[in-house]
Amino acid sequence: MKNNSLLLKRKLEMRVEKALQASAADFKIRSTVKNVRINGESRGCSGHFINDATGACVYINTEKSVYSPLSELNLIRYAKDEKDFSSNRISYGYNQWAGDDELPERIVAMLQNPPSR
Repeated sequence: MKNNSLLLKRKLEMRVEKALQASAADFKIRSTVKNVRINGESRGCSGHFINDATGACVYINTEKSVYSPLSELNLIRYAKDEKDFSSNRISYGYNQWAGDDELPERIVAMLQNPPSR
């Protein structure tokens, strides 16, 4: 059974590109996002969006949580670099949550205005 409500890689990248154009921001976003498949079943996507001009990096995961209050939300947080999946070593790497519609704008905003390191 295919779940059309999943936010997979290509759909998310297209939404982020639209959000970037709508924001009139003058930077390019690079993506290392990959789809999450478990036992052949799509579950969402995870990876990083990077603004190479500023070095800002954001980690996302759209796999839906089984924890009811977060079941419709996606994880988003700052990351040190593309190899950072835990954000443990940066003070501003705390977990944030966003719905499918809000996620692309949040990614662009976080990459446009990164915290000072």
